[in-house]
Amino acid sequence: MNIAIEKYNLKTNKIKRNIEIALISDIHYMDSIADDYNHTIINKAKELKPNYIVLGGDYFCGFGNFSFINESSMSCLRELLAELKNIAPVIMMLGNHDLSIKQDSVLREAFKKLKDKDIYPLDNETLELVNITFTSFFANSKSYGCS
Repeated sequence: MNIAIEKYNLKTNKIKRNIEIALISDIHYMDSIADDYNHTIINKAKELKPNYIVLGGDYFCGFGNFSFINESSMSCLRELLAELKNIAPVIMMLGNHDLSIKQDSVLREAFKKLKDKDIYPLDNETLELVNITFTSFFANSKSYGCS
């Protein structure tokens, strides 16, 4: 697994301290690579020591066998979340590969059930944590030209 790391420095008068946010996106779990992905992501997050971890979606590799309602793929994601929340609060967003036009509502409900102490799955919602506002926007699958 290849992890690309880019660092950005943003300044605002609204926040009086340095805050590190790690954005992890496009994991695209598949059974044969899940353990390697988790191990690499967890080790990198421990090394970076962010104040917050944002998971930007695309947890699964398409629809069908890999989704929020498949126990095998969910166990991989739950294992990752269990480790990441010990490093920093985890804010989760949805990506276009995480939903399907036929199961949007079912998959969105399963996604919301991931909420736990220090795990915040956001679906078109806003969350404020210590003067930082995280906002998630995800249109339904029809917005991506699916029919």
